[in-house]
Amino acid sequence: MGSFITADQTDAIAASWDRCARQRNLRRDTGRPILRLQFSEVGPRLEQIVESAGGRQGFFQHLASVAGEIGHCLVVTDADGVSVRIEHCGATTGSDGWNGIAVGSCWDERVAGTNGVSMALRTGHAVSVRGPEHYFSTLRQFACTGVPVLVANGGMIGAINLVSVDRGNRADYLFCQQELAKTAH
Repeated sequence: MGSFITADQTDAIAASWDRCARQRNLRRDTGRPILRLQFSEVGPRLEQIVESAGGRQGFFQHLASVAGEIGHCLVVTDADGVSVRIEHCGATTGSDGWNGIAVGSCWDERVAGTNGVSMALRTGHAVSVRGPEHYFSTLRQFACTGVPVLVANGGMIGAINLVSVDRGNRADYLFCQQELAKTAH
């Protein structure tokens, strides 16, 4: 079986790191890098996604079930990278909770550095960001795999992301990419 991480993905992550350092002046050792919107700002964003998806939320429920069973965190964001739905089984084992992964957290690269949501939204396809590939050191314990959510006309309405504690296991990344790609279609 060939590598699931392509040269294009590696190049995209390297370019993101460069933007984070040079254009955005982000510091890798920032203690709490993730900004969070108030809940009143999130509701309309979730409604917009549900409306754009024709009112269907079954795929979110399916992924939430899978994420819970395997100890992952499911993050659903809008096209701006703001999380509008989070599903998980509580705090992760061996970590300090989910480090800012909450409803309303903003995963735009300009503030959250290199991460699965921003990479999926930027590239338009499935991307896995392994622990060491996260720009912020506080996120290095996690692996994130994100895919864009598209509507019938090809417009991007958001992203879905599976987050796990990064064990360095290639099978974890591949499983997440396959599960999300199946769901996104």
